[in-house]
Amino acid sequence: MKLPGLTGWRRLAAAFGLGAASVLAMPPVGWWLVLFVTMPGVVLLLDGAAATPGAWRRARAGAAVGWWFGFGYLLPGLYWIGGAFLVEADKFAALMPFAITLLPAYLAAYYGLATGAAMLVWRPGFGRLLALAATLGAGEWLRGHWFTGFPWNALGYGLTINDALAQSASLVGVTGLTLWAALIFASPVGWLDTGPHKRTARACSAAALAILAAAFAWGQWTLAQPVPPGDPSVRLRLVQPNIPEKDKFQPGSQRRIFDSILELSRRNAAGEVDNLAITTVLIWPEEPLNFLMLDSPEALSEIGALLGGHTTLLTGAIRAQAQGTPPQRRFFNSLVAIDGAGHPQAIYDKIHLVPFGEYLPYENVLSSFGLENLTRTAGGLAEGTNPRHLEAAGVPSFSPLICYEAIFPDEAAGPGARPHWLLNVTNDAWFGEQTGPYQHFHQARMRAIEQGLPLLRAAITGISAVVDAKGRTQSSLPLLTAGVLDANLPAALPPTPYGRYGDALLILQLLAAIALFVIIQLAESLW
Repeated sequence: MKLPGLTGWRRLAAAFGLGAASVLAMPPVGWWLVLFVTMPGVVLLLDGAAATPGAWRRARAGAAVGWWFGFGYLLPGLYWIGGAFLVEADKFAALMPFAITLLPAYLAAYYGLATGAAMLVWRPGFGRLLALAATLGAGEWLRGHWFTGFPWNALGYGLTINDALAQSASLVGVTGLTLWAALIFASPVGWLDTGPHKRTARACSAAALAILAAAFAWGQWTLAQPVPPGDPSVRLRLVQPNIPEKDKFQPGSQRRIFDSILELSRRNAAGEVDNLAITTVLIWPEEPLNFLMLDSPEALSEIGALLGGHTTLLTGAIRAQAQGTPPQRRFFNSLVAIDGAGHPQAIYDKIHLVPFGEYLPYENVLSSFGLENLTRTAGGLAEGTNPRHLEAAGVPSFSPLICYEAIFPDEAAGPGARPHWLLNVTNDAWFGEQTGPYQHFHQARMRAIEQGLPLLRAAITGISAVVDAKGRTQSSLPLLTAGVLDANLPAALPPTPYGRYGDALLILQLLAAIALFVIIQLAESLW
């Protein structure tokens, strides 16, 4: 039976299957061309739903298709979060099935909202593709902002697997690319139209594919343009210690882990001891140590001896601070700049915390059921209030992105003066060798293209990398590998359109899509 003719559970099962197949477009597989099959399939299922009598019932049928597509897409795309619940399996393993199903189920609602809204104006012809593209673009923006947001594997990433096509993110951002991805990947369905306006549908579908070809050509040209040389005075060393998260929970492991990171920092990429002789900036990942480093004069003294008076350390750290009256100790997930003498010089506290991971939403209610956040910190981690901008002696100003802060396009550079580079420190050790770390790295890499800024990434177990301002990986360390990367700081490019205007460009695209939809509907009514 053809897709438009499917009804009931068969239609929903097909939507789920199309969503599951769409995950193949994302890293580490990266078969982005599969979307030329799955997105037309969604349109054909929605064509079938559009035959449902009654506006409300039709919207509900369309929303069901979108929700099941989204659930099929996000369930295998987010299964890796279950690994975090196995680090302390005796405490959290029972919650894993709920986490890996409820989160995709909630996020799929944005796809259902998008397709349900599109169904309100669904008509035969190319206009329905514009409606779907606009509502999916708006839906992905909502998914990235409502209730703290979680824009993981936005459909726009389907146009970023190819490096040439990925350059378009500098123009409209990945969220804006979602609108184009939906339109371009669904465009082959126009060739299946057999109604009175099939010529218009086919012409518009051809135009959508021509836009894809033009974006590829422009991206190739962009990549061929020379990039200014990096700054040889800023010599970086990124350390990837490859410490399994379970090791941090072992009694007496603090000294062993600290020593291993100190020893790794003394060696260059070839494994030779050089004691940071020419390194000006040393970078450790998020939470590399399992004790409060800033509260330990002995640890800071050893760090000062390592730095030798000439190197600045940028490191993730859990930081404690007394707040309130009476004073209560609150904890922050921080990035700290430590000068060559071992003295903390500047601090950024993570602003965008992970729900359930770093804090427990509605804690007074949920804690009564025995729930706690994965950090097992009473009260959870506190939200930072400082700007996303850090400066330290000998270090050009940069935008710190701790862990999944790097997946939010509009937060990467922060307000105020433009930084010289982006720094993403992360701890993907919670998830082992699964798809999550590959997807996380790819999404972080897109922030470099969007902003025209180089990205340096230090991860505890991988993937650590040096990425230039066009999103090209200059050097990297794979998952589950201990080592270091030595590099000069790559150069920044002039501000990009997305870097200047952010998601305001998405609003312009949505307005343009609505205007074009109206024009097409009027033209088809006159022909």
